[in-house]
Amino acid sequence: MQVQRRGPGPQADSQDTTVQASAAAFAWQAAATGLAMMILSVGDDSYGVGYGGGLAAVGLLCMCGIGPLVLAVAGWAHAGAYTLPATLAAHAAVRRWAGPEWVWTAGSLAALASVYAAGAALLFDVSYAPAWLWIAASGVLPALSAAYWRRRSASSAKPKIWRRTSVAGAGLAGATLVLGVTALLTGVITEYEPPNLTERQLTGVWQGRDDGAVVRLHPDGRAELDSVPYEGENYRFTDDALSRCTGTGTWHRVVAPSAGERAAVRIDVGSCARLTDWTIGGTDDDPELFALFGDPDSGDLHILDKE
Repeated sequence: MQVQRRGPGPQADSQDTTVQASAAAFAWQAAATGLAMMILSVGDDSYGVGYGGGLAAVGLLCMCGIGPLVLAVAGWAHAGAYTLPATLAAHAAVRRWAGPEWVWTAGSLAALASVYAAGAALLFDVSYAPAWLWIAASGVLPALSAAYWRRRSASSAKPKIWRRTSVAGAGLAGATLVLGVTALLTGVITEYEPPNLTERQLTGVWQGRDDGAVVRLHPDGRAELDSVPYEGENYRFTDDALSRCTGTGTWHRVVAPSAGERAAVRIDVGSCARLTDWTIGGTDDDPELFALFGDPDSGDLHILDKE
């Protein structure tokens, strides 16, 4: 007697379609979003972070090589952890209480995003509302893609989800690139220019955002420092912590080669050797002083805001 083997069943096939479709959509969505953020970052201050020249080109080539694999893995992880659970919860709600499936799917995505946003707020010290908004928005296009391909699966066997989604995804990324380049060429997005603050505008009290540092710059050239970070004589950025300077000295405005020929504040305090120049950043209405310690690509960034 011949035993007939059964397939995984319609429910398992639907789940597989959901995972494949949402993973492919998220991968291309992430590519387009990353490209847009890269273009928009032209108008932001880099704070001296990152490599330049040939090293930047090498890094870009490496990302082009491993980028598709990274995006694919990220897509599968997002689908398994977010889109699939939300879709299954929506299907269960429809069977139990009826109603439009898209309403239950949207509610499931929002509810699950609230849980992940709470975890992100605790682990990464980010604001809850923006985290929730980003996570919830990340599931919209994958959920729509999954719904579309589940309907296609009812009439066609095993659609080539990744291949066909890639055509639409490539169009999305291409459109993002064209719009971004057009915005740069037409001046809608302009390259960041730091404010040109005079010594008179620099005088006042500058406070650290997270570390309690305080710098008081007086009009007569005196400077008062309280718990201001600096590298110190024996600092090694691979394993040593920053020193803290508290004392009185002098200050003046300079153009620092270490900051890419940008204007900076140089402070001299006799008891604190090797004080770092604080580069002028921010905007005219919201000026900043910043210093990057350690590795230029992933250093320890400290920012002072003016009261």
